[in-house]
Amino acid sequence: MIDRRMCSDLCLMTEAKVPVWRELGEDDDDTGGGGGDGEDGAADIKFDAVSQRYTYSMHVSPSYYPMLIGKERATISAIQTDTGAVVKVPGPRERSETVVISGTTSKAVANARTRIEIVVETANESMDYTHFVCVPVSSSAIQARYASFVSQLLGSKDTPTGVEASIFTPPSKLHLTCILLKLFTPQKIEKTIEIMQSVQNDIQLITSPSLTHSLTHSHSLYLTD
Repeated sequence: MIDRRMCSDLCLMTEAKVPVWRELGEDDDDTGGGGGDGEDGAADIKFDAVSQRYTYSMHVSPSYYPMLIGKERATISAIQTDTGAVVKVPGPRERSETVVISGTTSKAVANARTRIEIVVETANESMDYTHFVCVPVSSSAIQARYASFVSQLLGSKDTPTGVEASIFTPPSKLHLTCILLKLFTPQKIEKTIEIMQSVQNDIQLITSPSLTHSLTHSHSLYLTD
């Protein structure tokens, strides 16, 4: 199990709040939904002999529920009408991350699942970033030059309106942002940590000597509930 507070030599920090997640099992999908053993995941669709219906349970981040349901339930109604399947999205009080699809045929269930995956992928493109990967700059020389620059700028008669001390990052928190990320599931967060750990030696080799101290002493993963 990866220690969320130990993230090798890079920092993964939150830029926006994300839901608190349960720990998911190995069988849960890490893409937000879908997946299976067969070409179309048909092996994951189960048949209930009592109800004579096919069912499929897929993990979907609650962040996507509003888009999946749609305004006045337009999106989910269209999926159900077009595929003939029934899609059950957990309500606000259920605190569940499992969307259940049922239908009289496996094809109807598979088609509904595909439609849901498309909604998730489309929504992902428009949603805000949740995390960013950065390299903290703990070099005292760089921090001192940065602090001097800020001091001179704020003390100048020509300082533009709106430029004030509150908009500048404190020298102790100075960092270089490498990439912005959208991580809505625990699996994606863990996978990101795994990748960061796997490339730590390469990062050490290509990083400027002035940041070596930063990389050596950075071992944190910051998350906001």
